[in-house]
Amino acid sequence: MNGFNDGKIVNALNQAATLTATATGNIIDMQGFSVADILVQVGTSTTADGSNYFTVSLTHSDDSGMSGEEAVTSTNGLLGANLVINATGDANKVNHIGYNGNKRYIRLAATETGTASVQIAAVARLRSGAKPFSNTDIAS
Repeated sequence: MNGFNDGKIVNALNQAATLTATATGNIIDMQGFSVADILVQVGTSTTADGSNYFTVSLTHSDDSGMSGEEAVTSTNGLLGANLVINATGDANKVNHIGYNGNKRYIRLAATETGTASVQIAAVARLRSGAKPFSNTDIAS
């Protein structure tokens, strides 16, 4: 199997007109899949700077309600790095966060520090396989 035939696309973070507070994404069930490629679209960001920013990160759990969830790191399934939106130049880009951990459920969060405002939406492509595509595969 190849291409999109061996995967599933799900909404990871509902788009808000503008985020001005921490937002928690949808719980994604990884059953039947081994990799998640999460594409985070950053829209307008007029107030982001070194003191006012959002960090987009993943948590995972074996519980469908995310009880006992823990941060996903490079040692337990994070492919690439968490996304930090801390400059207006981070706007109008698509970013990639990958996951190949061993938990059944994952969830994206956009955590605010300071008083930033930004537009964010995200989708996840769930698929079988061990290697996600790279950031060079994404056109900005």
